[in-house]
Amino acid sequence: MIESLSELRRDVRYGLRTLAASPGFTLAAIASLSLGIAVVTCAYSEVNGLIFRDIPGVRGAGDLAALQEPSSYPNYLRYRERTDLFSAAMAYVAPVPFAVSSGPAFGNRAERVWGQVRCGD
Repeated sequence: MIESLSELRRDVRYGLRTLAASPGFTLAAIASLSLGIAVVTCAYSEVNGLIFRDIPGVRGAGDLAALQEPSSYPNYLRYRERTDLFSAAMAYVAPVPFAVSSGPAFGNRAERVWGQVRCGD
């Protein structure tokens, strides 16, 4: 046990001497470690806030249900009216591709743009 501690002490001294001999490498190593730790900390904070914590304003976040099938607006209205199944309903319309034509003045080119379809009550 004491032998292994003395070997560890020798290894640490050797590592410190090696780092002191090349200050440029030491600075680059410390900077990259600091940047890596900062990136991982930020990523964990985002994941913690988005996934691990409860959703603000939702009492029973474990009771949420997501219907991820294409559905129509009349189906959404039926889901919303079924208070025996759902206490509330929300719909999200993913971006939809549209073809926009520029007309003869601009060479009659069609371009794909992304937008959203708006459905109102």
